[in-house]
Amino acid sequence: MLPGLFIYFKGCMTEAGWLQVDENLRLVPGIVAPWQSPVTRQIVLIYYNPARIQASEVIKSVRNFGYDACVIDL
Repeated sequence: MLPGLFIYFKGCMTEAGWLQVDENLRLVPGIVAPWQSPVTRQIVLIYYNPARIQASEVIKSVRNFGYDACVIDL
């Protein structure tokens, strides 16, 4: 099973915003699949391949796209 990070996006996540996040993250080598919570739209689970990308690089990628986000520990 691949590891995943829960990321909280600060502010309102619109449908268009989510589509942009999803598209951009899928282009990052090592990120396998982002999944948005249907209940809390600001929470995204990002599955990644630790052989290709570190967890710290996943959140950096999100922030580099211009989103104010942080990792949440459940």
